Amino acid sequence: MNVTAKIIMATVMVSVGLLGLPAARADVIAEFQGTIPSQNIGITQDSTVFGTVPVGPFRYVTTAGSTDARFQGEIRSFCAELFQDVEIGNTYTYAVGSIGAIPTINGNASKIALIQELYDKFYAVATDATRGAAFQLLQWEIISDGVNGTAGLNLDSGGFHVNAGDISTGGALAKTWLNQLGAPNGSDHLELVGLLNGTAQDQIAVVDPKPVPAPAGVVLGLFAMGVLGARRWVRKTVA
Repeated sequence: MNVTAKIIMATVMVSVGLLGLPAARADVIAEFQGTIPSQNIGITQDSTVFGTVPVGPFRYVTTAGSTDARFQGEIRSFCAELFQDVEIGNTYTYAVGSIGAIPTINGNASKIALIQELYDKFYAVATDATRGAAFQLLQWEIISDGVNGTAGLNLDSGGFHVNAGDISTGGALAKTWLNQLGAPNGSDHLELVGLLNGTAQDQIAVVDPKPVPAPAGVVLGLFAMGVLGARRWVRKTVA
């Protein structure tokens, strides 16, 4: 490869980086640490009474071999499937995809829109036991009964619901938040992904925001300057 080709290739590589073109997606391999923080709440899904279970965000820590650079170290996610399981201390491999690819969501536009709204409005504050439990209850409710929008959402009945007699603060807050769904925030959305595993509970996680990439016009300008500079440098060298 001659000098001109090397300089042009380097310029192309810098330009691609500035454009923010996505790298190949990779798997997440992580050890499940537990539902932290959580509240014990009785729930039912499709007539299956789960009794009292810890409800809140799932905590994972990535392990050796996890290659998706967007998820390194601790991961906070929320469960999207009730009829499978994960166990504390076990390591799971998750394929990273869209939330619509999660089988319990199955590309349903109404569920996807409601989940996006849930995260945009409440994810940032769902950090303590009460709010984390409320958030998880609403995600299960949307996934189970949100096929036709907010009209089918009811935490006291339906496919998914909180068991009668529940007095948890998370259950009460979930009902309050439910009344605030149905009016999405603007266009500034969190980036959500599905963590998919065929034999363990699928998850939804938030991708940390990235720096805003340079506008395409700026990158093309840099590319043109790089090529022009390379030509001038070669001419001077030859001369």
